[in-house]
Amino acid sequence: MLCPHGVLSYQRPVAKRGIVSQGEFGYDLLIYKFKEESMTSLKHATVCLLVAAASLLVSCQKPKIVFATDPTEPPLESLNDAKQMVGFDVDMVRALEEAGGFHAELVAVNWDNIFSGLQAGKYDAVISGVTILDERKSTMDFSDPYLKAGQTLLVKSDSKVGGLRDLSGKTVGAAWPPALEALAEQAGSVAFTRKNFDSEHDAVAAVAKGEVDALLLDEPLALYYANKNPEYKGLLKTVGGPIVDQSYGIAMKKGNTKVLEVINRALSKVRGSSQDMHIRKQWIE
Repeated sequence: MLCPHGVLSYQRPVAKRGIVSQGEFGYDLLIYKFKEESMTSLKHATVCLLVAAASLLVSCQKPKIVFATDPTEPPLESLNDAKQMVGFDVDMVRALEEAGGFHAELVAVNWDNIFSGLQAGKYDAVISGVTILDERKSTMDFSDPYLKAGQTLLVKSDSKVGGLRDLSGKTVGAAWPPALEALAEQAGSVAFTRKNFDSEHDAVAAVAKGEVDALLLDEPLALYYANKNPEYKGLLKTVGGPIVDQSYGIAMKKGNTKVLEVINRALSKVRGSSQDMHIRKQWIE
């Protein structure tokens, strides 16, 4: 092993018999003196070992990727009673961490500021139910898709609405106005009344109360409210399947190819795996 002091070696210290003297209690004392060159060799060996250990420690440290998320949208991300972040995206980050061999850190950031913080370099990536859209691609990079997120219809369990063709004369709500515009394009000649909501929570409550006939919502969220949410399970159902083919992706600052490659490499191992299926069943299906 090479080190700054040359070849790493160890020479057994050689002792010389010194002066023999009579001790206070009548015992012979042998005074040994180490060769100076042997001590120097030992010091050099110690330094080399420390340098090698430090290098090994650095090489063993995992790279760190900081993910930002807005923990206000179950089942993707929310806070439990212990104020811990839980949800599909949270479990996905942990799965990617394991598959990618990096250390992941999750930080909570309000949605209104989440992308500006990404551009400012406050964190490396955003995973928070971010739909991959062409208009977003101009300002940020996206990972490969990790979850289908096409918009679908959420209705009351006893509703006769079965799809787009049944929306004629009905009232359809959404918490994201562009979704209703896309729905109108898909519906063609089928005319319906649009109603926008300030929040997803208000929109889901409205369809459960019958204030709107249907709600247009990302499919993972609609499935959660119909199948998992304790307040609405059994009261709501999804119909018609995804109306628009969209997916969630992990957003990164434009040009951050290093993080993008690491995340995509991990995603290729996680997608379709038993771990992926387990996360889906736990939070959505």
